[in-house]
Amino acid sequence: MGFFDKLFSGKSKETELGAPAAGEAVPIREVSDPTFGEEILGKGVAIRPTGNRIFSPCDATVDLMFDTGHAVSLKGDDGSEILIHVGLETVALKGKYFKVFAKTDEHVSKGQLLIEFDREAIAAEGYDTITPMVICNTADYQAVNAYTGKTVAAGDTVLGLVNKLPVIGTVNRGLGWLTGGMTALLDLYLVLCVVWGLVVITGGNLNVLNDTVMHSSLYYKAFNVFNPFL
Repeated sequence: MGFFDKLFSGKSKETELGAPAAGEAVPIREVSDPTFGEEILGKGVAIRPTGNRIFSPCDATVDLMFDTGHAVSLKGDDGSEILIHVGLETVALKGKYFKVFAKTDEHVSKGQLLIEFDREAIAAEGYDTITPMVICNTADYQAVNAYTGKTVAAGDTVLGLVNKLPVIGTVNRGLGWLTGGMTALLDLYLVLCVVWGLVVITGGNLNVLNDTVMHSSLYYKAFNVFNPFL
């Protein structure tokens, strides 16, 4: 697909994010905590984990690894701002049952281990282990598509981030400059047509617009290259 096809087709490439954990991918609205379920922090997806590990969903920089290990914030190389929260209200565990494998400001690759947690022990203490993954800069995207209703392995695509169409304001400014420039050239061309007509009609005897003056003009020389009357 060419540039103009991409520009005018109304479609943008989708950036895929992998599941941070193995389990069942479910709509984020199924998360009982309204901070996530009502998409207050942004759109996303949730995983009901069947394992005990959290992996990076994309190539990213760790924006913040919480000391308690219950959550991690990532800045994707593609610009996405991702929050992965292991379980609900698990900050209250104060790091118990969690072990971190990455640190703040570290660059990580897709599929790299970030956190290990004891899912069964956490559940035994009464905590819901559902794990939301939220795109905190949702407003930067045309759409955030969640692929749910299936069992996934860590790394399987569960989110698709659709970039907004090419910067329309910039495109419009560029087209404006182009149109303005072409209009100015057309205006100049028409003026030179009139001037050429005067020179022809008067036989080049005008004091100002005589053959000698006109033929020494760079604009007139350029005009003659495209003169339709010659």
